[in-house]
Amino acid sequence: AGLFFVFAALYAKDWYFADPEGDAIEAGKEEAGNDVELVPASAEDDDISTADTEGDNTECSAPQASKGSASVGSADELAVLSKAFVAVFIAEWGDRTQIAMVGQHASQPLIPVFLGSTVAFFLLTLSAVGAATLLNGQKLRERVIFGFSACCFALFGVLALRDAVLAADA
Repeated sequence: AGLFFVFAALYAKDWYFADPEGDAIEAGKEEAGNDVELVPASAEDDDISTADTEGDNTECSAPQASKGSASVGSADELAVLSKAFVAVFIAEWGDRTQIAMVGQHASQPLIPVFLGSTVAFFLLTLSAVGAATLLNGQKLRERVIFGFSACCFALFGVLALRDAVLAADA
């Protein structure tokens, strides 16, 4: 219960100091844009062309595949993909869901557990995509997120405290 109250206090502090007009979605996009650079810009890169058509309009076109090339990405794209895969793999290694699936596979038949976990992960991903679709174009204030998180952790702390008191009385 104490840990829940600590997180509630930390989120309450973040809520107090958050910018009232700060948009969490835009801030996340800016942060991701600053952290990720897919293809380094160089002078000899002819795949991306810019043309000045009206004098003040600059138009960028996407890289075009040459006639003889397959749909496999360039070496830079494959390097980015492999780095992203390794980063996610390491970050998710030992995740509670993986440990739960290993436990299920050890005590249950393989095929039903595999199908059940695949459907569960698909539904989880689908719900994330659905939430992102609903929030597309919306402004989500940071203060609302921090305030909601602080209230949730405070509620979890109260419920954990109540469960501890009820368990001690029994």
